Amino acid sequence: VTAPGAVDDVAILKAFRLLRAFRPLRMLTKLKGLQLLVNSLLHSVSALGNVLGVTMLMWLVFAILGVSMFKGSFDYCTDVNVIGRKDCVGSALDERGDIIQLQWIKPEANFDSVPLSFYTLFELNTMDGWIDVAYMGIDAVGVDMQPIPAFNKTVVVYFISFIMV
Repeated sequence: VTAPGAVDDVAILKAFRLLRAFRPLRMLTKLKGLQLLVNSLLHSVSALGNVLGVTMLMWLVFAILGVSMFKGSFDYCTDVNVIGRKDCVGSALDERGDIIQLQWIKPEANFDSVPLSFYTLFELNTMDGWIDVAYMGIDAVGVDMQPIPAFNKTVVVYFISFIMV
């Protein structure tokens, strides 16, 4: 049988064991080369902050440009024979002949607001699925309009210039 406070004491001791992870830092006092390396890294943090600021400023420019070009135009209906959002009601037959309920879908990556633009630009920057976002931009017609394949091929310049910058 343990005392009521015994469990808390064991948890506190486990927390102190975590401090053992800092033991390698004692090597800083002994190795001058490692000390120089850590000092150089700490002094470069301010320069990295400046680089981050300029990068975020460039992303903001591309995010605002993306909102002005693509706001609301990445949305689409589950039926390709629909012209716009107002026609995307009821049900229709898909390619296999099954009856599907029509839905107006907003993709996860879009340019409907500046924060969502930052998310989409991050996806472009990581090069993970950027081609899908570029194709959505190329197919975009307008707000609440069904995308048309290869409607505006010139917008690919926006995506490639962001990746290059």
